[in-house]
Amino acid sequence: MRVLKEYNDRYGHPTGDRVLVEVAGVIMGNRRGGDTAYRYGGEEFLIVLPEQSLRSAASTADNLRKTIERLQIPHEANTPAKLVTISAGVAALASGDSKSTRELLGQADAALYRAKKAGRNRVAT
Repeated sequence: MRVLKEYNDRYGHPTGDRVLVEVAGVIMGNRRGGDTAYRYGGEEFLIVLPEQSLRSAASTADNLRKTIERLQIPHEANTPAKLVTISAGVAALASGDSKSTRELLGQADAALYRAKKAGRNRVAT
């Protein structure tokens, strides 16, 4: 993704790796017992939140977003915040829903791109 590339270009890959570890630490430190989190590509994470509604999952994502923003990690290329921030796309699978994993991930990915297009540092469903 472009934001991580700009971060690595400015601060170096070892510093970018440390930021990813710090963000992952926030995610791991804010999980409930059954939640799981995975690195899902360059700068993307996939978090599975069982037995949460779309609304509560979006709230969880927004709490993570705020926690990461409060870290105040400088990122001059990330305007307007000038800090490392995250955007999140949230999708849900209701009981009895027949969506495939691919469809669910596609919905979450589409929501993520809407969050980024709307200005970043936000959560979209």
